[in-house]
Amino acid sequence: MHLPFQRILVCGEVLFCAQGGTIHAFNIKDHSYLGKWDHPDSAKEAEAQKELAEQKATKEVHEDSHDAEESVEDGPPSKRVKLDPRSSTLTDTAATGSPASGNGTGAESTNGEGKGRPKKGSRMAAPIPSDLPWVAILVATSDSRHLVAVSGHDKTIWTFSHDGAGKLTELSKRSMPKRPCAVAITADNQTIISGDKFGDVFALPLIESDTPIAVTTLVSRSEKRKASFKPEADETTVHSMRNLRALANQKLHLEQHKKKPAEAEDADASGPAFDHALLLGHVSMLTALALSSRPSPSDPNAIRPYIITGDRDEHIRVSRGIPQSHVIENFCLGHENFVSDLCIPTVQPERLLISGGGDSDLFLWDWPSGKVLDRQNLLQHVQSYDAAAATLAVSKIVSFDKIQGEMQTHHMVAVICERQSTCNLLI
Repeated sequence: MHLPFQRILVCGEVLFCAQGGTIHAFNIKDHSYLGKWDHPDSAKEAEAQKELAEQKATKEVHEDSHDAEESVEDGPPSKRVKLDPRSSTLTDTAATGSPASGNGTGAESTNGEGKGRPKKGSRMAAPIPSDLPWVAILVATSDSRHLVAVSGHDKTIWTFSHDGAGKLTELSKRSMPKRPCAVAITADNQTIISGDKFGDVFALPLIESDTPIAVTTLVSRSEKRKASFKPEADETTVHSMRNLRALANQKLHLEQHKKKPAEAEDADASGPAFDHALLLGHVSMLTALALSSRPSPSDPNAIRPYIITGDRDEHIRVSRGIPQSHVIENFCLGHENFVSDLCIPTVQPERLLISGGGDSDLFLWDWPSGKVLDRQNLLQHVQSYDAAAATLAVSKIVSFDKIQGEMQTHHMVAVICERQSTCNLLI
């Protein structure tokens, strides 16, 4: 199976490209191939695809030989008698022994070997795995010494160390409660900020400590476990058949609950067994996340971090960073459709924010005040080369600087949209 590159990331002179569950490394200058990292499930998927191909080939060979044997045993086709055109269909049916419409009621289905049943000697094809290894997110620290990847099929955050020459060394793997949809790394390169589509934003240390985190639990956990439900009614107080069935179902549920090990219940209640903290949550589905900072209003010499999140209900929320992430500074309201991506531009990052989603416009915000500074009709620009485009959905917004000459620098914004093969560049 040939897969495209779904994610790219530049780390110094190395270009990382994610292809399915594999991360490839290339040298930008000489275009040489440096190496790769494979998800552990990629080997299992390759074996499953190989087995599926072998079974398919075996099945085709068996069917061809079986059809050849049937054609020899049946002999030449019987002659047809020319009658009235209206009764020709009936004549063909009588001669061949099967209806012309092919509805499966002829001789082929009467002997129990119709299309709905597998033929004798044939093997059933192995089912195709529904969850393929897929690197959905790829980010790096500002010094390019560490790489963070998210595999969507198993909800796992992978942390790698990068030697600067394209070699990745796996440091940790952490499975999140829900599938992460947005990941960023703080400015100090110490913390991973992860948001999932259920609206929760977590903080995880970039490098895990050698000692596992101790799960804090109540002392009376074994003594004051949640009391199991006990039905108050019994067969002597319940008489109707409907209530008797309900009582039987309650007793069956109680027995199944007793059989569940206490350790499994504790694991479900405690959550992941690694260092993590819940920072904030959205009521709606979280779709985008960005980090920024600006001088503190109370102390200009102190830098205060901020977490900016967007959701499916057109909201952009500006919250304080760690450790005051529960404090909401303001909202950037103006979108009439979902928000799919947020971008802090290279120019004035302490003030400007670019957002896009299902709206026709691309928004430029003064995020500390929540005011809209500019709106650009992106749909009109897309329709200039694709007249059939009626709506759009922004997939990714990237800001970069283009140096022209010695003294001139252009601040560029690249925007790509779903179902569009063109990258839109804005100045």
